[in-house]
Amino acid sequence: MPDDYRTGGGLTGVPGLLAHLLQQRGTGEVLARMQLEAIWPEVVGRTLAQQSQPAEVSGGQLTIAVPSPTWNATLRTMERRILQTIQTRCPELGIERLRLVLGKPRPAATPAAATTRPSPKELDAVVLTGVIQREIDETVAAVADPELRERMAALMRRYHQLRQWRLAHGWEPAATGELRPPQGA
Repeated sequence: MPDDYRTGGGLTGVPGLLAHLLQQRGTGEVLARMQLEAIWPEVVGRTLAQQSQPAEVSGGQLTIAVPSPTWNATLRTMERRILQTIQTRCPELGIERLRLVLGKPRPAATPAAATTRPSPKELDAVVLTGVIQREIDETVAAVADPELRERMAALMRRYHQLRQWRLAHGWEPAATGELRPPQGA
């Protein structure tokens, strides 16, 4: 096991340790796909997210399913930006290249689903990326009171889980950075 998990890394080491254990158990690809699916609408935009889907992560390559050559060509023009966004948001996945294949993406969430509130169980199931978790850890590190520090970290985690849940359910980023529900919702 890598040293950084054993040497007082505190909460900073927990996401890495979990990823390491899941990787050992062969579930790393499932975790990677869950992370990507949670942020996919933010990576490619709502319209393209409805026409594409992360299908597989393996050996530094992300395979993306698209329904037609037209959507393939559209995503191909955005390939560099998509790759940079994924590398910034999920560096722990180690994605170095994209592969676009023809396939049928799962149907997108319906607008009705976007207006419902997620249950606490649904929010708990949202996996935060290592980058977001590190941002939370770095932000609360300066708080001296341990109880206040943990409450702030929990609040920040819940905020990011809700944001990722909303993005996965059709909400769109506004120019201000806030999220808007889908039109007609």
